[in-house]
Amino acid sequence: MGFLDYFKFEDLTSERKSQLQHSIEELLPGLNEKTYIGYTCIAGLMARVASVDMVIDEREREFMIEALLEWTDLNEDNAKAITEIALNNVKTLASLESHLYCSPLVDNYSRENRFSIVRVLFQLSASDDEVINAESEEIRTITKALNLTHEHFISARAEVADKLKALKS
Repeated sequence: MGFLDYFKFEDLTSERKSQLQHSIEELLPGLNEKTYIGYTCIAGLMARVASVDMVIDEREREFMIEALLEWTDLNEDNAKAITEIALNNVKTLASLESHLYCSPLVDNYSRENRFSIVRVLFQLSASDDEVINAESEEIRTITKALNLTHEHFISARAEVADKLKALKS
C-alpha cells in the first residue's frame, strides 16, 4: 500500500488514521467512514491555512465554525469542537499532510465542490482582513492537490483581492 493511500476511504484501520480523525470519531461516534474522512479533510485543510502565519486569529476560528456549519449537518457545539480539535492538532498537520487530506476529496467530491473548498480557504485566510503570501501559497498547493487548475486558484483568489497583502501599499 502506497504512502498516499493513508487517507483513502476504504479499509482504514485504526492505527493508520490520523489523530484528527480519531478525535472526531470519539466526539461523534456512530457516523459512517466517509463522513469522518470528509470532516477530517476539510477541518484539517482549514486548520493548515489558518495556522500558516503561526497565529490563529479569533476571526479565523469563527470562520471555521461557520464554514463547518454551512458545509455539514453538524450542530454548533460539534462544529466548535471539531474546529478546536483541528486547531489543537495543527502542529501535526505538516505541509505534506495537506496533500493527504486532498486525495479523498478528489476521489469523492465533484470539481465544483473542490473549487468551493478552495474558495472557502481563501475566505478563511481573508477573515482576519489580510491574506498573506504564505496563506496564498499554501492554498495554491492545496488547489493543485485537489486536481484543480491554476484558473481555479486565480478565480478564488480574485474573490478576496482587496485583502491580498501583496497588493496593499
